[in-house]
Amino acid sequence: MRRIVPAVLFALTASVAAAQPPAVTPPPQLVIAKVSNGSLVWPTTDIIPVTAEKTVTVIRNGQQVTEKVTVTEYQSVTKQVSQRLKDLRATDGAGRPVAPDALGERLGKGSAVVLHTGPLPEAFRRLFRDDTVLVELLPPSRP
Repeated sequence: MRRIVPAVLFALTASVAAAQPPAVTPPPQLVIAKVSNGSLVWPTTDIIPVTAEKTVTVIRNGQQVTEKVTVTEYQSVTKQVSQRLKDLRATDGAGRPVAPDALGERLGKGSAVVLHTGPLPEAFRRLFRDDTVLVELLPPSRP
């Protein structure tokens, strides 16, 4: 009996580990970015819930009654995101590195950039021209 319990526990642990979904790399994102004060800056849009009070007309006991109800609506909010140039790796579509100071010159006041995390699969890389700027976002470095 003592030998069966560890074997069962091992089997359960192995089945739970096998049931974990594989890590999925998010798809690349196309943005208009520029270099400002040593950082790459681009806009992003978030959808946020906003609670509001509305006045509605309902029928109660055969009569129209005006009531105030609380509803949740969703709004788009655009904000600027930035990441330090030393916390990213820029390449062109052919895979050649782009230096941080050259990145500012290439993007000018704003240009299309492909953002991705982790290595970009070759299937995605083939979709872009050789002069496209591909930026791999790295985890922030410690100061």
